[in-house]
Amino acid sequence: MRDHLFISYATEDWPFVEWLALRLTAEGYRVWCDRIKLLGGESYPKDIDEAIKNRTFRFLAVLSRHSVKKTNPLKERTLALNLARERKENFVIPINLDGLSPSDLDWMVSDLT
Repeated sequence: MRDHLFISYATEDWPFVEWLALRLTAEGYRVWCDRIKLLGGESYPKDIDEAIKNRTFRFLAVLSRHSVKKTNPLKERTLALNLARERKENFVIPINLDGLSPSDLDWMVSDLT
């Protein structure tokens, strides 16, 4: 069942992401965030992939100067954007944390509003 908001971010942005996750949870949303949902010893790439594909109804992409340079947030965004195209739905919600301009973003994300 796709009933979670998935938060994709760079570790440097954790203070904001923690606030966001707690706020969304307080509003009644189920949030999937690696620091909240993953347990020690789990295969995180497999669990993240499964969560994005099968448990997420909206993907929150926290875009920052850190996250646009990191491999894992890029992989997560790419998967989410491909799922959005495949499902023909508004799946990805970008959150521009640092006020990035479109030229700061990769080509797949730059046209999101």
